[in-house]
Amino acid sequence: TGSTRDVILARVGESYLVAAEAYYKAGNTDKAVERINVVRKRAAAAGYDMSIKASDVSIDFILDERARELAGEYHRWMDLKRTGKLIEYAVKYNPNIIGADYFKGVDGQNKILRPIPLDAINLNQAKVEQNPGY
Repeated sequence: TGSTRDVILARVGESYLVAAEAYYKAGNTDKAVERINVVRKRAAAAGYDMSIKASDVSIDFILDERARELAGEYHRWMDLKRTGKLIEYAVKYNPNIIGADYFKGVDGQNKILRPIPLDAINLNQAKVEQNPGY
């Protein structure tokens, strides 16, 4: 039951935003701005200048730009996990999550990794431990 439909593996806009995040984390905000502005210029309506300045850039801005560019493409959880913002954003923007304690697992650690299915742990010959929090 295979499919011959196209699948998006990566997009140029995503590549620019990955580069922007890397430049920002390396302390090269000017290069980060260049990469973000390429994406914003492509997405802007004709006649609109959506360029940003170095003072606009932060990890939160980059995450917001990724949310706009990659909306509905299932990158958000990994973006927030990778940047250490998962709990902060979930508490801030998800009305069903009352506080950070929502993420505390049975072992007192935060559940920020997906659980490993018990069948996979049992079938593995090597000693595989469950991810923290489960």
